[in-house]
Amino acid sequence: MTGEKTVFRYLAVVIAGAVAVIMAGGIDLPALAADCYSFESCVKKGYASKAPEERIEYNTKAIEYWRYRDGNKNKAIAYHNRGFAYGELKQYDKAIADFDKAIELNPEDVHVDYRNRGVAYRKLKQYDKAIADYDKAIELNPKDADTYHNRGFAYDELKQYDKAIADYNKAIELNPEYADAYFNRGFAYDELKQYDKAIADYDKAIKLNPEYAYAYNNRGYTYLWLKKCDKAQTDFKKANKLDAKDPVPYGNLGNYWWACRKNKVTAFKWFEKSFRLGFDRWDELYDETSDGHFLKGLNDTPEFKALVKKYRKGGKALVPAAKPGE
Repeated sequence: MTGEKTVFRYLAVVIAGAVAVIMAGGIDLPALAADCYSFESCVKKGYASKAPEERIEYNTKAIEYWRYRDGNKNKAIAYHNRGFAYGELKQYDKAIADFDKAIELNPEDVHVDYRNRGVAYRKLKQYDKAIADYDKAIELNPKDADTYHNRGFAYDELKQYDKAIADYNKAIELNPEYADAYFNRGFAYDELKQYDKAIADYDKAIKLNPEYAYAYNNRGYTYLWLKKCDKAQTDFKKANKLDAKDPVPYGNLGNYWWACRKNKVTAFKWFEKSFRLGFDRWDELYDETSDGHFLKGLNDTPEFKALVKKYRKGGKALVPAAKPGE
């Protein structure tokens, strides 16, 4: 298995610091202002809103209302919160610009801004800039487990798995209850074909979070590579039960029914469910290092090719596939 080339596996990423706490100025966050008429009231409204579009609007108004007496640190918070909202909407260039401004306004307390800007750079596949920002965030706060975890994620995407594991180790050292760090370390061990270590980490992630659908799915996929078919099927079914809208476990059940049972009809049933829900990594169906390994003898049949053609539109799924932690 190789990282992003594996269709039915995941990496999880944590973007911490979603909404920063308002700093000085006596702002009482629980008490929401009736109208957005000042810097303070607009920030409160933005803080309380769940919709990123609304948070952008409120924080933009807050920045417009800002006066010197409100302080640069609080203005930095407004930029930070708006930047995070832009990130949620995948407007990463705008997010980076706002994190830039937050860092400029409050250079003494910005490790979260460096971390979140690193996430935005990673989303844009600018990995060198992402890692540089994570490095700076760690320099400012060496005890932040989330930053080590996110840097490990970037190293995963660069296929530098030893470095990724070192960062996940540090994240776990700082936070022994960090389920995502165990999960992603398991992913990295998978890529290094250290399957026993991978399974042990997925076990730990599941122990910490029994509802962790992705961990069941990945553990099942590892079991499939080890030809432990019954265990693989059990995990795929559990992942599917925990998240019935996720296309991934359906596809893995298709892998199971062909690789382990050579049952074409049932495999097709599961693959069609996966494709209908938003499967979008078509090339891996023919990749020997990924799902193509399990689909030999099936993926070259006219029926399978017709099924792919039915759902593939310009290389993309009909419905966007969900990604963990994004």
